[in-house]
Amino acid sequence: MFWTHIYDLVMKIGVLFLSIIILHNIPFLEDKGIVVTCVSLIISVVSYILFLRTLGSYLYCRLSLKMPINFKQAEALNEALAPNPFPFTNLLWLPLKEVKDLHVEHKYETAIALLYQWKLDKQRKREEQINQSKNNSPIIKGLERLSVVIVLASFATSFLKLPPATFVIQYYCNLFDTNEYSPFFISCIMTIVCLLPIILIKRKLENKTT
Repeated sequence: MFWTHIYDLVMKIGVLFLSIIILHNIPFLEDKGIVVTCVSLIISVVSYILFLRTLGSYLYCRLSLKMPINFKQAEALNEALAPNPFPFTNLLWLPLKEVKDLHVEHKYETAIALLYQWKLDKQRKREEQINQSKNNSPIIKGLERLSVVIVLASFATSFLKLPPATFVIQYYCNLFDTNEYSPFFISCIMTIVCLLPIILIKRKLENKTT
C-alpha cells in the first residue's frame, strides 16, 4: 500500500514533487535527471519518517475523526494511521473510524485501546505466518528464494547495464524518445513484472495447503 488516508497521500506526493522541483532548479543538477530522482526519493522518505507522517496523522485525526489531539499524541497513533514504509509486512493501517462518533473526551483513549488490540492481533497473525512458513513445502520455499534472487538480479543488471535489463532500458528509451533513464525505476519495473507470476503461483500453492 503506497498510502493510507488522503492526508498521507498528499504528504508523500507533495514532498516528492517539491523536492524534484527544487533540485531540478539547482544549476549543476538541472541536467542530471537520475541524480535528481534518487536524491528526491531519499529526501521524501526521510522527511516522511521524521515529520510528515505525524503531520498526516494529526490532520486525519483533526479533520476526519474530529479528534482534538496534539502532535505528540498524533505521533503515538502513527503505527495505526501512517505505518513505517520499510517493514513490508506492516503496510496495513487502522482507520479508527469507530471513534468518530464518540464523545470528544473518549476519542483518544479509545483510539489508543483500539491500536493496542490491533497490534496484538497483528502479532498473533505474524506468529501464525511464521509457523506456516516453517511448514511450507519445498516448492514454496524455493519460490521465496527465487523472489530474493530476482530482486537482487533486477537491481544489479539495471545499475550495471547488463541483460536482461538492457532490453528494458532500450524499450524504455525508444518509448519515451530519450537517452536518460533511472536505473532504480528500471529495477522496479523488472521486479514487478518478474515477481507477479511467482506471487500468484505461491498463493495458489499456499491456498491448497490450508
